[in-house]
Amino acid sequence: MEAVDDRRSAAVMILQEVCDAVAYAHDQGVIHRDIKPANILVGVHGEVYLGDWGIAARLDEDISAQVVGSPHFMAPEMALGAADALSVRTDVYLLGATLHAVLTGAARHRADTLLSILAAAMRSDPVDYGPDVPADLAALCNDATHPSPERRPEGALAFRRLADHLRHLSSAALAREGAARLEALLALLATSSPDPAALARTATECRYAFAQSLHGWPQNPDALAGRERCLRALFARAVALLDDLGGPADLAAALDALRVCLEARRAQAESAEREARERDVSVGARQRAAVMLAVALVALGCLAVLVAHKLPPRPRITPVFIGGPAALLTVAGAVTFALRRSLLATRVSRQLLALLLGGLGWMLVHRVGLLASGIDRDAGQIISRDLFMCTGLCLAGAIAIRAELVACVAVYAAAYVTSLVAPALDPITVVLATLLGPVLTYLLIARREAGDR
Repeated sequence: MEAVDDRRSAAVMILQEVCDAVAYAHDQGVIHRDIKPANILVGVHGEVYLGDWGIAARLDEDISAQVVGSPHFMAPEMALGAADALSVRTDVYLLGATLHAVLTGAARHRADTLLSILAAAMRSDPVDYGPDVPADLAALCNDATHPSPERRPEGALAFRRLADHLRHLSSAALAREGAARLEALLALLATSSPDPAALARTATECRYAFAQSLHGWPQNPDALAGRERCLRALFARAVALLDDLGGPADLAAALDALRVCLEARRAQAESAEREARERDVSVGARQRAAVMLAVALVALGCLAVLVAHKLPPRPRITPVFIGGPAALLTVAGAVTFALRRSLLATRVSRQLLALLLGGLGWMLVHRVGLLASGIDRDAGQIISRDLFMCTGLCLAGAIAIRAELVACVAVYAAAYVTSLVAPALDPITVVLATLLGPVLTYLLIARREAGDR
């Protein structure tokens, strides 16, 4: 185990120097695009080089959309050929994939065929590294190789966490020693009549190891978890002894109250964690973007149809005006159903989708009802009502779901006023509102989340 730790520490030290070189390149406006273990060179005197800059690119110049790089390590935007999405965070992904190789001895993306490897790169699923990989390095790997560039660290300097890991090695070693003592303690407690001297000695060694580990690194997650397991085991032993002795009622009541307090705190922490996930807009963000992209494309198609029909200055309500919301609702519903596993995973995502689908559904029912009634209505009045309804719906969403929906309120309110003063622009007004409202809301949410991180 120590030999593995020594080799890992040496590799981490080398990668840390590579990160410094990459950070310098980023300051010069250059991204490497092919960072991997094979391109990291160590000289005879220990000097570290990052080689093969053949496909490096300047961020202030046009970058070809051609798929280049090493498939086993490339970022999702590279596998997709999305040149406009390439940034310093693409190199951050490659550094994370290289760290993955350091920790596991294997490439980040593995499959039998090239297409399967590229598909794995596009998905970039998080990795469960297991207990053999330090938790801080595992977290850095998954953070750096997040499929969404905006969720990755901002630059290579974020890998200074590697230096933190090196500083925490002694704390990690003490935490492992404490874990070994904890297993011995649990084994003793599992026997029917453990030796009191051995039990006291092992418990003291266990608590001392965790205490020293936390002295060097107060946030060491392994030491915190191990200390909690140790104290809970000793507490359970004390309760069992009290039951055997028929202890005083007041002491038993105090222990019961302590047990209830601990369980209440645990339940509160779990509830807070669940609530945070339910309100996390990053979960399903890419899938919601796919829904909005589909809606935007259909909206543009509807605009093209309306332009092709050469509508008169004040058109009447006809089946053409039914097709728009029907197509939007159908496409949005189909994409939502196809991606329902991710889209419906959190409450905030379900609320946002309900807002979108509910608004489209109202438009459709409203127009179908008017058409079926046979009433000769001015289409401009119908569009104005729809925009007014969307304004109110988004206002309710801004109050109850996310304050950033105020962007949609502003856009739809402006569109409503425009429809009243310039009804001839109604088709363009509706399409622009459908496009701009969600886009501005998404940008506000992304900015808020980036600030929170």
